[in-house]
Amino acid sequence: MTGIKPYDPVVQTYIKDCRSGAGSPPNAITHPPKQGAGVRYAIAQGPSMVPHKADRNTIEQALQFNFSTLQTACSMASQYNTQLITFPELFLTGYEFANGDQINKEIPVRAAELIEKQQYPERISKIAVDLKMTIVCPMPYKGKDPKGNEGIYDTAMIFQPDGSQAMQFKNHLWGIDERQWFRYPEYPELSPSNNFQNDTNAFRVHLINGFPVGVGICYDAEFPEVARCLALNGSLLTVFPTAAPEGMLPGQTEPYPDIALHYIPANALTNLNFCSYSNRAGEEYDTEGNPVLNYSGNSIICNPYGKAMVAAVSNEDCLLIADCLRKDIKNTQPADTDYLINRRLEIYSALTRKKAPFPYGKQYTYAPQQHKDPKQPDKS
Repeated sequence: MTGIKPYDPVVQTYIKDCRSGAGSPPNAITHPPKQGAGVRYAIAQGPSMVPHKADRNTIEQALQFNFSTLQTACSMASQYNTQLITFPELFLTGYEFANGDQINKEIPVRAAELIEKQQYPERISKIAVDLKMTIVCPMPYKGKDPKGNEGIYDTAMIFQPDGSQAMQFKNHLWGIDERQWFRYPEYPELSPSNNFQNDTNAFRVHLINGFPVGVGICYDAEFPEVARCLALNGSLLTVFPTAAPEGMLPGQTEPYPDIALHYIPANALTNLNFCSYSNRAGEEYDTEGNPVLNYSGNSIICNPYGKAMVAAVSNEDCLLIADCLRKDIKNTQPADTDYLINRRLEIYSALTRKKAPFPYGKQYTYAPQQHKDPKQPDKS
């Protein structure tokens, strides 16, 4: 295959001997966090293949390449006793479905059907069980959202070492293409007894090695409400699989902002938890060997001070591994000062009202966003 090469990562680590807190190998590798104390977490930043058309053979070719990358990354991560690994957005199929072309709008539909038929979830689950590792693998999903609506959804599947599986839906769809490919998920009203780990909760948390982890997808990271809601539901590590492009995109006057340098550190700092961004490296190629989109390769894992524990040094294949420990979550503020506790619920009604007088336009009215491009405010 011209252009695309198998995953061959540089390994970067920030790990500790979790018996004592000392950080000198090889003891650090052989002693990951104990149950409930934290999680040894890896990000696989690497290559990606995407189908160039909606036929079965082409889609299967991309699935096989990306699944092979997952196998390699998980195997390498297991050598460091990794307990959690995350992959980029829509990792199993590739992300860029030919810019929403009329024909290729069918690719995520056909891919989701083939993923189920070829039992990829079961195959990934077996890896998670065999390696005793939780795997967060994003992929398109054809089925029902938590409210029972049928559709194609942008999701991340969470495969646990005990064989259980869970799903996180992408809640904010980015750009015209995504709104053509996918449906917005809807949720039933939560009951007062919700325990924040219910799959009807848009911001549920998952216990991974007994450590609460929240999951968002790509554009979700750019909404502070998402990281905040996950933290309020107990997340001590919030992970954002992404497909962040590099350079200028149509309609932009400046390159896309580097989310890893701005939002991820801010999410960690303002929510007093760990936060990450899991991106691709370099070009994504289609199944004919043509480059279709270039990615920023800016994967990162930040501590609660908003500082990088590990970050991709360059836009290349890498495997980032860091220990996210409960004991390292220390208040960044003076005593009795805490972002989460000092919130004032009684004055935040502007966050949920349906009409908003934006600073740059006339009053805007929010409406359900189902397969529609939001109407932009008048900025004149």
